[in-house]
Amino acid sequence: MATMYVYGPAETVRPIFDVLDQCARGAKAAGAKTRLGMLRLDALAGITLGGQLQNRVTEFRVTIPASSLAGMSAAPGEAHGYGPLTNDVLAKLADGENIFWRRIVTDPMTGAVLDVGPRRRHTAAIGEFIRTRDRRCVFPGCARPAESCQIDHTDDYARGGRTSVTNLGALCMHHNLIKLEGGWTLEQPTPGCFVWTSPTGATFTVKPEPLTA
Repeated sequence: MATMYVYGPAETVRPIFDVLDQCARGAKAAGAKTRLGMLRLDALAGITLGGQLQNRVTEFRVTIPASSLAGMSAAPGEAHGYGPLTNDVLAKLADGENIFWRRIVTDPMTGAVLDVGPRRRHTAAIGEFIRTRDRRCVFPGCARPAESCQIDHTDDYARGGRTSVTNLGALCMHHNLIKLEGGWTLEQPTPGCFVWTSPTGATFTVKPEPLTA
């Protein structure tokens, strides 16, 4: 459920309410069994959406602990702006038409964002995670700090690459261009492990340095 408030001049807001109320009371007089409040909502939806609700797609962002996603926990997910939802409720809602769910997977221990459903831009939390993990540009021998690098998709987003910590790395602009146009290829077989292949076929592996206390 959701609530929408309208704030404005009384001479504008009151006539809007009166129109919705008249529609609702007319429907009630015609035999509708629904409460007046829901009938007003139906009138508002009919006026604003013009009967085109079936042609609109609504996006909901849902945060789910990785343990729940793997079936190892019953911890609830959370629909952003609406509150906790059990996995059973999420499953029922997911069957609804014209609803787009953007999944956000979190570490069940720390709450850190590990994966975001299909989207090109990473979250600030993911960017911070990648820069902390990689320390510097992940091209072999490059010492540019990760803070001045781009957060790059190892598998290009345009080709289905995910915006997740398993498919992102810190790359300076120069080596990002080499990856795109210089004949080099890049793989990330495990998170933070980058395997580069040069145009001549030579391979170079870059692994993150261990974090120390």
